[in-house]
Amino acid sequence: MSYTACTMFEGHYHYGVAVLVNSLYNNGYKGDFYIGYRGDLPEWVKDQKKSRKNADGTISVNFAKDLVLLFVELNTSIHFSNFKPQFMQRVLGFDASYDHIYYFDPDIVVKENWDVFLKWSDAGIAVCEDVNSPIQRFHPKRIRWRELYKKENYELRFKNAIYVNSGFLGLNRNQYDFLNTWINSLHVVSKYIGGLEKASFKGKNHISLEMQNDYSPFSKTDQDGLNVALEMCDFEISYMGKEGMSFGRGPRLMSHALGTKKPWLFEPFKEIVAGVPPRQVDKDFWENATFPINVYDASFVKSKKTKIKIASFIGRFYKRN
Repeated sequence: MSYTACTMFEGHYHYGVAVLVNSLYNNGYKGDFYIGYRGDLPEWVKDQKKSRKNADGTISVNFAKDLVLLFVELNTSIHFSNFKPQFMQRVLGFDASYDHIYYFDPDIVVKENWDVFLKWSDAGIAVCEDVNSPIQRFHPKRIRWRELYKKENYELRFKNAIYVNSGFLGLNRNQYDFLNTWINSLHVVSKYIGGLEKASFKGKNHISLEMQNDYSPFSKTDQDGLNVALEMCDFEISYMGKEGMSFGRGPRLMSHALGTKKPWLFEPFKEIVAGVPPRQVDKDFWENATFPINVYDASFVKSKKTKIKIASFIGRFYKRN
């Protein structure tokens, strides 16, 4: 069975990319993995003597005999959070033989065997419930979606109150056209947020003030666009609950680091003083920090794990409500 997966990054998120790839490989993922990037490649890529530039413009690096990372420079002004379906299509353009394609955000750590993901996307479009789910059928946000998309001649068909996270998507070959649906959905989003260069994050790309409250139709840009696309399409959808990304109790497929304090930036002792214990994703990140891609000194990783254990113990008795 042929498959591939991909992610995108810029800046310090390359640390997350390395650990994401490690976690996939350690759970049975083999073959090609595509990485879109903007800016400079990290040193852990530049230092690899076996890297080569291919005729299609990708830069390939082997970190194991059965793992090839293919770096794709992206010259787009679109915010990466809004560029996911376009990048997945670009990946399929490099090799049309893949039977499955998956997208992961670079702040995700995979926890389950890769075969589970393959079976999941065979059941339908593989998506995972967001921490802010559910959003019921007649929630103001969904009602507003119907109104705005009707103006663009799109009919939305309510399927499920589950509101999915856009950090992961899995498709099999029969579902690849869904990427066009997601792109079309984002074109509508673009009209109301002032362009896909903007996203729901602080800083220069932040969306306009009228789109920032929780009842705004596109306060979470790509994520809202994905959820609308699921109502636009005719494909079967395979929903995983909140436990899939470690947002709730149950068997975990992944850990997803929400917010701005990513695991590679998380300081256990500093945070526990403020009553914030380590999250599951912080623990999972450092458990996958050294193989097959090693971007940290072994003593640093050991120290970080020790601090997390101590902070976690303190967090059993002291944490902010």
